[in-house]
Amino acid sequence: MKKIKTGLFALGALMTLGVAGATAQNGALDGQRAMRAGGGGNGIERIMSLRERLELSDDQIAQLDGIRRTNVARRSAEQAEMAEMRSQLQAG
Repeated sequence: MKKIKTGLFALGALMTLGVAGATAQNGALDGQRAMRAGGGGNGIERIMSLRERLELSDDQIAQLDGIRRTNVARRSAEQAEMAEMRSQLQAG
């Protein structure tokens, strides 16, 4: 009987760890989706999407918007640079 209880306890612990790991993985995937949506490495888009829940002040929102604009400009410049490199590569 003691072996059964120990086995059930171990099984419960493994199941709990599995659920916790899956939850953490889902959170990481949400962060990756936010980055692909334009959040960059710092998740600005994710923060902006949660601004009401986070109760951000107008100043904080303005700062985040400035960071977002900077990130968009940087990404646009990087994309243009990559397009130029591809063109040069194709031209030989």
